[in-house]
Amino acid sequence: MNEFPKLTVFLTCHDRLEWAIEAHDSILNQTFKQFLFVVSDNSTTARLGSYLGQLRTSAVYRYRGNVDQHEHWKIIFSEIETEYFCIFHDDDIMLPNFLEVLMDTIEKSELLAAVGCSALVINGTGKQRGLFKGGIKSNQIIDSPRQVFKHYAHRRYDYHVPFPSYVYRARLVHSVPFDLPQCGKHADVYFLMDIASRAQILWIPQALMHYRMHDGNDRTNFDLGGRLALIRKAVRLCGRDSVKTALIQYRFTLYCKILVHHNWNSRLLRGTRNRRLFRFILYKSGVFLLSLIMKRTDRIWGYIIRR
Repeated sequence: MNEFPKLTVFLTCHDRLEWAIEAHDSILNQTFKQFLFVVSDNSTTARLGSYLGQLRTSAVYRYRGNVDQHEHWKIIFSEIETEYFCIFHDDDIMLPNFLEVLMDTIEKSELLAAVGCSALVINGTGKQRGLFKGGIKSNQIIDSPRQVFKHYAHRRYDYHVPFPSYVYRARLVHSVPFDLPQCGKHADVYFLMDIASRAQILWIPQALMHYRMHDGNDRTNFDLGGRLALIRKAVRLCGRDSVKTALIQYRFTLYCKILVHHNWNSRLLRGTRNRRLFRFILYKSGVFLLSLIMKRTDRIWGYIIRR
């Protein structure tokens, strides 16, 4: 690896030794070599450090002492000194040309704050399950927070690239807050919305990594507080009118998930602000469901009349 790298790759780890080693090896196997590799281990023990010490790896190992996730991200951001950076997860795998393609892409335009790629989904045992979110068909320029929220909230635009797939330009992203305390596991969406309010994000269709779906994924856990906070932040950052349709879709999805997953007597729903928001979600969801039923009924009657 180059003595004066232009890129830092952080591998964030937490108590998944076998997968972390697999991710570590995939990063060392990159065709692009000009990067500093930091293993940022936030596990309950330093077992990974002992293992990597035996391997005599070129990666820099830093044990964080099992701090909370928000503090872990703050530490990582404080250590970024290169022109570009990537924050990769210990349960995912880079394909050999991951960094080469993303770096070549982001260096071509000074307007780009981040470049992300599509991914092949694998399960806990490594078996492939197709493209992440069905993949994207062509390059997508994201230049507003409204576009980011639309792709995460609206069923018609329900495609995006996975969060670990990004390479960032540090000078355009370094000051963007990662709001974990407020948005919880959905802080990545708000983080990308904030970036898109300042500069451009590019999504490319190449599947350059394996994204692992398993029971420990954040995606498998329902975080009501984070979802409510994301709605408030989307309205604040985008304006209610600009994301109106996406908000209706997102509220309807949220209401359906609350019916299935959530304890209606929780403290979260007893809070005054969230209770008002939840009632609003219920009202909007009902109107949206009624409009769907009416549209389907009109189509059925139209078909019967034509017959």
